[in-house]
Amino acid sequence: MKSNYSLSLLNKLEKSRKVVKVFDTSIFVKSLVKGKKGGLDQREFELSKKTLKDRLAQKVDVETIRNSQGFPSINLNTVEMITDCIYLSYEKFTFKVWVYYPRKPFDMVKRKAIIYIHGGSFFAGSPFEQENMLKLLSERGNCVIFNVDISLAPEARFPIAINEVLTLISYIKKNYKQYKVDLDNIFISGDSSGANQALAVYQLTKEIKVKGMILYYPSLALTFDLPYKWNENDYVFPEKQREYIIPRLILGRSDEKGMNSLVSLIMSIYLSDKDNPKDPLLSPLFYDLKKYPKMLIFGAEYDGLRIQYEYFVSALRENKVKVDYIRYNGVHHGFNNKLGFFPQVEDSVNEIVKYINRD
Repeated sequence: MKSNYSLSLLNKLEKSRKVVKVFDTSIFVKSLVKGKKGGLDQREFELSKKTLKDRLAQKVDVETIRNSQGFPSINLNTVEMITDCIYLSYEKFTFKVWVYYPRKPFDMVKRKAIIYIHGGSFFAGSPFEQENMLKLLSERGNCVIFNVDISLAPEARFPIAINEVLTLISYIKKNYKQYKVDLDNIFISGDSSGANQALAVYQLTKEIKVKGMILYYPSLALTFDLPYKWNENDYVFPEKQREYIIPRLILGRSDEKGMNSLVSLIMSIYLSDKDNPKDPLLSPLFYDLKKYPKMLIFGAEYDGLRIQYEYFVSALRENKVKVDYIRYNGVHHGFNNKLGFFPQVEDSVNEIVKYINRD
């Protein structure tokens, strides 16, 4: 199938790259929005107008949020893809891992591999939200993708999902020849809460050497005791779009309005009473940053978590960790499940392909 945007628009987005400064470090910004005050990308604006009423009326509970997840992305693959499903177990939990790789070339001996953990606030989401994006990445990067259907809280609280991914890593190490995986080229990836868990997996994994991390708008702290200040004024937009933007900043908000019901719900569902929210396995921002590997991080301009992960980028670089960071202006948190509708998703796939093939 074809995307609903033109190739010229995708090329325009790639050429829009410019450098700006945040937290005393340089970052790349890509944008299709004109004007000094920016605002929502046309596609994001139209979607926001359609969904605003339902979003404001939505209850903040597990069932409602689970049922509201997902978006009908478009499959943009142009070659034949192999899709496999692995069933694995950790303790009493059985979980699936979806595997994607190009059918050809038949004589491929070693492929780079990416282990992907989906987001959804630790208690929602599914591996199918990013499936089309990951299949396209597999095709263009000629790599193997392991898309993990982690067990969700509250049925499976911390650290069950993390240990499930570690179980997958053990499986890959034993069965790498079956999928023609190059054990020296394995990346761990995820979006939002999945990126949080990806960083925790990195902290614990001993069986493989992780080549790098690929993170979409990572959630980095399950505490409001943070080393930076969150400020709504850091989000610039036309006043007429306020009603579409401010409600979407709730996730990472940590100012005087920060103790919001969504974050409180996440903490109550994912953590138990004995867990310390500043444990680096829950809040990777508090890990010894210099021990992290190289990373590629994608951010969204109108994401309440943006200040958090842009602080993280700056802090990583201060600790001599190599970080590539791209912020897509005009979009909200969660954009990467909209392949075929948002050119930013396809552009990010192209950036990942360049990243994993770089020495």
